Amino acid sequence: MPVPETPETPWLSIIVPTLNEEKALPETLARIARCAPSAEIVLVDGGSTDGTRAVYERFVARSAQPVRWIDSARGRGRQMNAGAAAGRGEVLLFLHADTLLPDDSERHLRRALRDPRIRGGNFRLAFTPRSALSDFYARCYNLRSRWHVFYGDSGLFVRRETFVALGGYRADRLMEDVEFIGRLRRHGGLTFLGQATVVTSARRFHGTRRGLTMLFVWLLLHALMALGVSQETLERLYPPRR
Repeated sequence: MPVPETPETPWLSIIVPTLNEEKALPETLARIARCAPSAEIVLVDGGSTDGTRAVYERFVARSAQPVRWIDSARGRGRQMNAGAAAGRGEVLLFLHADTLLPDDSERHLRRALRDPRIRGGNFRLAFTPRSALSDFYARCYNLRSRWHVFYGDSGLFVRRETFVALGGYRADRLMEDVEFIGRLRRHGGLTFLGQATVVTSARRFHGTRRGLTMLFVWLLLHALMALGVSQETLERLYPPRR
């Protein structure tokens, strides 16, 4: 069954949380305009002090695509909840400000969501610039995505009704995407778009020492999750990210 759509209501809302993203945001917005032209864009800012707002204003001035700016309390979970509440689409796509959509994004999403049993999912992931470490991480990431274990940086999409039924993100949690995806997985009906790849920044891997530290923490995190370690303990181990 197709996703409902009217001329007044976009079928897809793309929620982009921002915090000092003036460098990454122009390319992200340009890719959205090219790859998802019928979607509305909701930028939810957590108090940027750089030129993020100016990037938004320049984009609005030259684009006919619906795009909105919302000020929010800082915190990715809070920002994404605010964007979901403001968005009008029947489908919500949460996109990090340094993540680029794949070509034909709308076609891939519409095809997956023709099946009413599908409640949400994510895209295949690649990092840029590439390195041996980031490529290894991406391969591991995409392998586990086939079992619907992933983070929000691979372009989480979900039907609005499902997002509302699950109560959205738990904004007080550091690992709000992992926690929400865990609840979404238990809800059922997830899909992995393995033929469509989002490209996200490898800035977390900048430098060999930092990259190896991230990899070690990632492996430790998932081993502890498999052993049933509490969310609170995992949060103390997990390095904060915007």
